[in-house]
Amino acid sequence: MQAPPATPAGEPSLRDELRAATRRQDEARKALQRERAALASERVRLQKLATEIETARKALREETARLEARLQAGQQETRPATAPASSGEPPPEERIELLARAVRGMRAEQAALVLARLESALAVRVLARMRPADAGGVLGRMEPAQAAQLLAALAQLPVPVPAAEVSK
Repeated sequence: MQAPPATPAGEPSLRDELRAATRRQDEARKALQRERAALASERVRLQKLATEIETARKALREETARLEARLQAGQQETRPATAPASSGEPPPEERIELLARAVRGMRAEQAALVLARLESALAVRVLARMRPADAGGVLGRMEPAQAAQLLAALAQLPVPVPAAEVSK
């Protein structure tokens, strides 16, 4: 039996090279396994997120349908069949209160868009019947110039005197 050929001093033997290559392959395999595990956990996280998004979208569609139905019902209630919509006379106070309740039921962004399209006097009357925090949320989402105009008109309204002070 022959002895393996001698290698010059300082040069790695074939066995050493094979061991080093095997170690590098093992390290690369382990790194690949770690990367696959990270990708699998990321996939699970993204699937959960997609499920949450789909649930939120479904809830949003349902809420939109509910609000549209409510808006349709509100429009039918506030417009009598005998009186024209633009008769020029101001809406009765009960209707203004109904409008204010409908606006309070909206998200502030939607309410701001709706009030921005109303006549200024009507928008002011609706805002005056809202709680200050609700009205502030709506005004905060309007164009600053329009919000300032409505605030100025609100400031011109008479301050209601509480019933306790009237009886004194």
